[in-house]
Amino acid sequence: MGVNENPIVIYMKSYKMYFMSNAKVPYDLMIRFFSGLATTNEQQSLEVWRKASDENERVFIEMKTIWSVSDSKNSFFESSTEAALAKVSKQLNEQKPKHVIGLRERFTPIIRIAAIILVIVGISSFYFLFMRHGNMIIETQSAGQYVALSDGTKVWLNKNSSISFLESFDAKQRKITLKGEAYFDVNRDTLRPFIIETIESEVTVLGTEFNIRAYDNEEDVQVSVTEGKVAFSNDRDRVTLVVGESGVMTKSNMSLKKHSTYSSNELAWHTGILQFENASLPNVFSDLNAYYDLEFKAEFAGWEKLELNTIFDNATKEVVIKTLELTLDAKCVKNNNTYVFSKIVSE
Repeated sequence: MGVNENPIVIYMKSYKMYFMSNAKVPYDLMIRFFSGLATTNEQQSLEVWRKASDENERVFIEMKTIWSVSDSKNSFFESSTEAALAKVSKQLNEQKPKHVIGLRERFTPIIRIAAIILVIVGISSFYFLFMRHGNMIIETQSAGQYVALSDGTKVWLNKNSSISFLESFDAKQRKITLKGEAYFDVNRDTLRPFIIETIESEVTVLGTEFNIRAYDNEEDVQVSVTEGKVAFSNDRDRVTLVVGESGVMTKSNMSLKKHSTYSSNELAWHTGILQFENASLPNVFSDLNAYYDLEFKAEFAGWEKLELNTIFDNATKEVVIKTLELTLDAKCVKNNNTYVFSKIVSE
């Protein structure tokens, strides 16, 4: 849980190069060159290819940019693009989510994008990327997937979430659409506001950090600000939020309310940290259930009145269970996907 240690890096402008039909892009050669493995003849061949056209040079620069931010020294290197494609295809077959559009033959260039990024970055998890009506769409079923946009903005997607955007931001604004939950670290640009569209609402910033939760099946859309200032609005109202504040829009009546605080545990999916200070056990269980996607409950008298003071920092569920057993003087028994704490009976 928490932040993904192997970020997936996407640069929007780099997608164009995979759709060129009249030029063969030497992916293998560029990867060998960036990794320092290219021979003198290979370097000369790459130089000739770069000088052949402005488009070739643009592709080279964009691939170099992706490589430079991917921390390639700590990444694995796969000398064969076809081997990388095989890795991607295998993951596609094993991890394809139910609600993602199928990757038919016309999406083969997209698979190649994933393969090249797999070669460059080295990933232990996977997301789906495809095009629909001219938009780039990134969708994931696992929490903590990291995406770096072309303007320097960083986005972490929670499970069952997606972002979509045009291939290139325009000169006046940077706009994306979010479904689900994401944490944003927006690169500051006073000339081009960054706009996130959600269900019936919109968040506008110049450069700041914040979390947005906007799942289709939930009644509320919530924005929580960790740095800077954001504008949260819908067709009826608008509020300005600063550090430590949150805004909640209720879909049924379009009401928009501002709150002076929010629980840091709401961001645990991103930070990996769950902090409890004089927290009631029912609230503790509620946060643990949300974070681990499990169900914790207790079956002994008076448990609702107990309070807990502790911090779990990227803790496994086993660590959490053992901590609670010792703290509550209880024993935990698993029943399907439910963990039940009962008092230890002395014999």
